[in-house]
Amino acid sequence: MVRIFWGVLMIALAVVLILSAVGVGFGLPAGISAGEIILGLLCLSWAVRLCTGRRFTELPLPLIGMVMIFESEIATALNVESGDLAPWWLFVLVAILLSWGLKLLFPRKRRRWFRMNANGNSLHKESTFSGSAVHYFDCSEHFEGSVENNMGSSSVYFTNQELYAGGSTLRVENNLGSLIVHVPGDWCVTTSIDNSLGAIKIDADLEGTGSKLLTIVGENNLGSIVIKKA
Repeated sequence: MVRIFWGVLMIALAVVLILSAVGVGFGLPAGISAGEIILGLLCLSWAVRLCTGRRFTELPLPLIGMVMIFESEIATALNVESGDLAPWWLFVLVAILLSWGLKLLFPRKRRRWFRMNANGNSLHKESTFSGSAVHYFDCSEHFEGSVENNMGSSSVYFTNQELYAGGSTLRVENNLGSLIVHVPGDWCVTTSIDNSLGAIKIDADLEGTGSKLLTIVGENNLGSIVIKKA
């Protein structure tokens, strides 16, 4: 679904560029460039994704972004003679403070699911976290784990590595943060991570073939995910 959304959006942006090049203004003020339209649509799509994902506390980021993009047009509409509403750094600071404040007032529930293995040990199943955190997954038997990192820095480690038989899946979601997954060197990793304006780095040594396969799926939004050899 995510790929379909971004695919349609990219095609729509291409159409906007073509129509703008031939003089179609979409009924907008003449001063608005094709670049501003594209950036505005990206911010709008970001806001829609946040709403569909019920991450309303992050809405100030794309909304303030849209204000920055169309600052001169908004200033004209408000009869601001200078044409500038505020310095760029003030917009960024306001967006961060609003988002951070909303997160403190309306925190997302931190979810931790557990089940017991044959030895009576709890298996860390899922975690949602804002801030710095370290997550451990017990590999003594098959697991389906999940980690969500929002505007923080998180690390993932695996315990009982020698008992891992392969075939498990780890789902990751990283939003405006940094997530590092430390994978044992004798494991093989296959990934399917949707990346939106972020960076994903995978250690080449982990992309070979082997029986101890770990599948990592998920999405990365305006952040960085590093999958490195432990």
